[in-house]
Amino acid sequence: MRYLTFALCTALALPAALAAEAQSANQLICQDMVMNITGQPPEAGLSLTISAADILKQCTSSTGAALTLVSPVGGVTIATVAGGTVTAPFIVQDANGASATANIIVTRN
Repeated sequence: MRYLTFALCTALALPAALAAEAQSANQLICQDMVMNITGQPPEAGLSLTISAADILKQCTSSTGAALTLVSPVGGVTIATVAGGTVTAPFIVQDANGASATANIIVTRN
């Protein structure tokens, strides 16, 4: 039996400092979602599916407007690369039309 050790390096909620920055600047801010995966043999295939709800937790709107994941729609599935890093960008828009981009970065050791 193989076990996967998965470490999420950033919290799934936007840090208070960035939320405060968004409030003071009246804008939409997103931060990168960074993940490190260890404990998988190099030949093993591994895909991660990240929901739209989890991606939206990386963002905050200063106006409190509802957020929508514009791209990729519905979330993303990332095929990891043994010993490498995969980056997948995402775009979020709030109900007022403001948009922001950030990345999902997955490193597999």
